[in-house]
Amino acid sequence: MAVQKEIYIAGRRIGLGTGVKGSAEISRSTTQTFDGPKNSGLDKVPHTLEISKLVCDTLDDYIELDALMMSMRNEPETITISETIVSPEGERFTVLKHYINCLVDGDEYEMSAEDITALTLKFASEDMTPEYPDR
Repeated sequence: MAVQKEIYIAGRRIGLGTGVKGSAEISRSTTQTFDGPKNSGLDKVPHTLEISKLVCDTLDDYIELDALMMSMRNEPETITISETIVSPEGERFTVLKHYINCLVDGDEYEMSAEDITALTLKFASEDMTPEYPDR
C-alpha cells in the first residue's frame, strides 16, 4: 500500500514527511455523586505531534518553515497532515488531520554524508480534528 504524507502549516504546503506521530493526552476527572461516579466529558483533547524526516519542496519552503518555526514559539498555527493512500486494488483516498493551535515544542536535525538533512519537528496542539474529504 502506497502512502504519501503532505505537511501543511498555516495553510501553506511545506513539504513531505516520511513519518508522523501524534498522541492524545486524555485525562478525565471523576466526580462522586449519589448515583455513583460520573466521568466528565472533554470538549478538547491536547495532542502532541511529531513530524519526522520532513523534506521541503523548495528553498523558499525551507525559508518559510524557518520563519514559521520562529513565530510558532508564541503564535499558534494549524498544522494539517494530508495522507493519501493507494490500496493494492488501486483505490485512492485521503485522510486529513488538522492539529489546532500548535506551538513549537522542539526540533532536531540529523546530517549525514549519505542522505539529505532530516528535520524532526515537535509540536504541542490544543486539539485534533479528522476530515475525510472522499466521503
